[in-house]
Amino acid sequence: MKKIIATALIAANLIAFVVSIATASDSLIQAQVVSVHESVTKNSQPYIRIIINERRTLNGVEYTAPVPAIAFGHLVPKAKTMKPGTTLKAIVTKSTLNGKTSYVINAILE
Repeated sequence: MKKIIATALIAANLIAFVVSIATASDSLIQAQVVSVHESVTKNSQPYIRIIINERRTLNGVEYTAPVPAIAFGHLVPKAKTMKPGTTLKAIVTKSTLNGKTSYVINAILE
């Protein structure tokens, strides 16, 4: 009985830890498109992965890093028209997991 309770407590702590690592917030981005890739989810739904260059600063050094921005559902047709070299302006949900940033596109702005 004690082993079952201990195992359940360890599992609950691990789940709480994993959930606390992944954070999300909405923001407005405007970044250069590097590439556009069309894919299909495991449920056979199309989605578009747009790789953008995000400007960052570390210890006073400015650089760009590639970051994926994903468009699902009704945004797929508009996202499909994006071309490398153009600027993506969008409202996104930002997520960070294990130090890696990614975006889910909520709206693509003109």
